[in-house]
Amino acid sequence: MLRPGEGKRTARVALIALAWMAATSLGDDVAQSVFVSRAGAEALPRMILFKGLLDVLAAAIYVPLARGRTPSHVLVVALTIYAATVSGAQVLVSAVGGNWSAYALYVGHEAAWTVLTIHWGVYVLDAFDASQARRLFPLLFAVATLGKMLGGALLTAMAGPVGAVNLLWVCVGLAAVAMVLSARARARGAPSNSAAPALPEDHDSPLPDSDLDPSTAPSNLWSAWRGAVRSPLVRAIAASTAAMVLVRYGLHIVALAEIQAHYHGNEDQIAQFLGLFTTIANGVAIAIALIAVPRVLHVLGPRFANLLYAAFTVGAYVLLVAIPSLWTAATARFAHQQLKDAVKTPLSTLFYGAEQPGARGPARAFVFGAVIPAATILASLLYEAAPDAATVAWIGLGAAFVFTATCAVQNHRWRTRLVGLLTWKLQRAPESDIERLAVARKVVDSDEVARGLASVDPRIQALAEEVLVETSPRRHAHEIAQRVRAAVQ
Repeated sequence: MLRPGEGKRTARVALIALAWMAATSLGDDVAQSVFVSRAGAEALPRMILFKGLLDVLAAAIYVPLARGRTPSHVLVVALTIYAATVSGAQVLVSAVGGNWSAYALYVGHEAAWTVLTIHWGVYVLDAFDASQARRLFPLLFAVATLGKMLGGALLTAMAGPVGAVNLLWVCVGLAAVAMVLSARARARGAPSNSAAPALPEDHDSPLPDSDLDPSTAPSNLWSAWRGAVRSPLVRAIAASTAAMVLVRYGLHIVALAEIQAHYHGNEDQIAQFLGLFTTIANGVAIAIALIAVPRVLHVLGPRFANLLYAAFTVGAYVLLVAIPSLWTAATARFAHQQLKDAVKTPLSTLFYGAEQPGARGPARAFVFGAVIPAATILASLLYEAAPDAATVAWIGLGAAFVFTATCAVQNHRWRTRLVGLLTWKLQRAPESDIERLAVARKVVDSDEVARGLASVDPRIQALAEEVLVETSPRRHAHEIAQRVRAAVQ
């Protein structure tokens, strides 16, 4: 999986992922345990509303935060914000107590986590090219999932003797470790220039000719959103994401309602169950990510995997409606969290990769700062109006069918956008090697794909192979790409 020269960079990114994923996973489970035991699962829709409003603030913070800074620098600042938020929430819950502090912990943790989530995809895409991403994402996911398992194991073992709330200080310590690793990487690395204008075309034609100049980066949140929404792919991602928000919050509410009822609202017992579940479920997710996902992506492709996850959410809701229990709640929670992280999260990163490098940050800021908060507010209103968890499950089932349809649209837009990105990159790349180009043209119908495969830039080669695989029968396309690689070596 690793190739010469990739070891140090991969190890650094993996260690950062291990630390911050352990911190956020542990913090999330603690926040949920405190909230449902003090405020009750019936208050979750109101919490979702508050989170949606604060997510807009998180995205507004991210855009100026990222402007003029390297991805490593931004990650350090985002981790600092997270550690400060969790520290303040811990003091508040311990000193004040009551429902109000439970809201503050849950919403504060989610909002600080959002800033990290927005940036993580940008950070990883800056560290690895398309070819490396396809090979290394499963490994990075496995390491990140080990971090979540570590958080779950700590919660299971220590919630009883120490108290769930006090484990928030462990979250702060883990975030500090990730911060130090990111700062060391920034000190060793040269500043990178990934800023680029957002795509101005409102169709799927080749991308416009423009320089990657930092002065053209979005100056504020509104300009970032306005530029991002011009992309047909970003609009498709936005629609799919909005539907997924409704689906996932429905699963979240119904699952926690069943867990709360099963343990009669006991805070530490709920925390221990969530910790045990997190450990086991993430172990299963690692197996899926390392064994199943790479095979599905290679043989059937990202578009099939995207639809597969949507279909699983439909199945999870069917189980909740037909057989409401602790075990179907666990299945719903797995679909909401671990399966999403194993399948959907790496897919989302790949989908954003079809945009220009400098447009990816604004696109993610638009989705996380506008689309997700708006969908979150809608979800809170819908589920607040629902009289019981069973009604929430029925609403979520309908949203799951809509989610599946929007994923199909997103798949089409992504494939078309890849072709446009290849055209855009070839306009700026040096001329392809003549001998390599002659070999590629003998086996590839598309002149652009042939030029990409013959390019001297390995990133363009990787993108051209991706386009070939997504626009031709996959088995045949893999054979052609392998033949060209063998011929030019």
